Amino acid sequence: MRWMASRSSRPRAAIVGRALAFLSACVLVAGTSATVSAAPIFSAKASVSPLVQYLNDSAGTTFTFTIDNTGGVSIGAVEISRPAASWTVTACPLAPIGWTTQRADTKCRYRSADGTADDIPGPGSSSAFRLTATVIVSKTNKFDDKSKLKSAPSEPPGLTITAYTFQILDAVVVASAPAPGSACPAATPENHSAGTGATNQTIAICGKNRATLALTPTALQASLGGTFIASAGSFASGSIAANTASSVVLGSWSNVTITGTSGPNKTIITKVGSASNRTSPLTTLANTCPATSPVGETCVNNGGYTAIDDAPSVTSTSPADGADHVAINTNIVVNFSESVTASGSSFTLECPTGTAKSFTVSGSPGSSITLDPTADLPEGTVCAVKVIANQISDTDALDPPDNMAADYNFSSRPMSRSARTSLSPSARRSPRAEAPSRSSARPAPPRASRSLAQGRRPSRSTPVPTFLRRPPAP
Repeated sequence: MRWMASRSSRPRAAIVGRALAFLSACVLVAGTSATVSAAPIFSAKASVSPLVQYLNDSAGTTFTFTIDNTGGVSIGAVEISRPAASWTVTACPLAPIGWTTQRADTKCRYRSADGTADDIPGPGSSSAFRLTATVIVSKTNKFDDKSKLKSAPSEPPGLTITAYTFQILDAVVVASAPAPGSACPAATPENHSAGTGATNQTIAICGKNRATLALTPTALQASLGGTFIASAGSFASGSIAANTASSVVLGSWSNVTITGTSGPNKTIITKVGSASNRTSPLTTLANTCPATSPVGETCVNNGGYTAIDDAPSVTSTSPADGADHVAINTNIVVNFSESVTASGSSFTLECPTGTAKSFTVSGSPGSSITLDPTADLPEGTVCAVKVIANQISDTDALDPPDNMAADYNFSSRPMSRSARTSLSPSARRSPRAEAPSRSSARPAPPRASRSLAQGRRPSRSTPVPTFLRRPPAP
């Protein structure tokens, strides 16, 4: 069955229609006795899916009703009525095979063929009806004998449908927040993906304001999560025009961090609203959706999201590119954006360019690789290091990409041992202090001091510091 919510004055509307179900009679006879055994239990329950509809739904929403025969008598007819005058029944698009339908603005009636062959058996169920409601069952296939009708309560997921103010249709990754109310960017693989662990991302939430007045979504009523999102950041919006005909930007989340787990088929779970009674359902945007969603939730199949496995890259080096006065005995450390495997063939070291220097490599696999030159680097000479792209591989299983996108080059100029600073915790050894030579040792003054103590004048060839001369006698 399809119905339309024609009024927008109530953001929440409980669907409580009536459904009539008729059961054929069954009498058991034992032997020749005229005694009639107790009648089978006659009962049924009903549920509806989806549980979400939107205000001013002029196109109509098709609801699927499940009639569950919980008794022992078959059901041969069902009637489902609209919940209130705000709804108009526009179609009864589906019935069980062999059943006929009859539509009115207020209800749909479904009748089985004569006999019980195509009835809903007891126990048994059928989901070939379209609406929701309190269900009444009957023991005939007529609607005029109310004594043969029986009320059937709802069963999970229930018979309550909420008409929501905002409808979320998509969420896209954008370079900067679009103006609220502007047209939503068309969905592409690029705006449904982001780098694994990427920070400072902006995500625009797209959809419609189904109310008859302009509304401004607030951060208090907004939420953002799902397997694509590591942290949500902050939400901002503006006035959204009433009855938006196409998908517009309802608001944007800034400073979003993407999940650190790479791969496709990620989800975004989001909600917007301008007040507690003017919201969207909690909406899951995914590659696949379940047949039914929990109460207050819905799912939109928009292809889902991908956390991209970016190619490994160099993030920093020690010494830094262009560094001067580097100690000749320091190690070289290359830091990567993710864990990689590397070997001696992954790097070259030349001091100067064209003169290769040997080294050993440690730290692989890992995100910090150390090059340990086998001899001190030449003082005052520019040393160039190249990281060879196709010799660096990431350690995850999501390939491609596996190697760096391009070679990475950096250089520095070693000076002396004493110029060494704490450039790297991996430096091979600490410089030793040089002992002064004998020729540069200062003459010791003790001889002059002893000469004065003995009352003799020092030799002219022995210089006496000024601060050792006696003052003149008074």
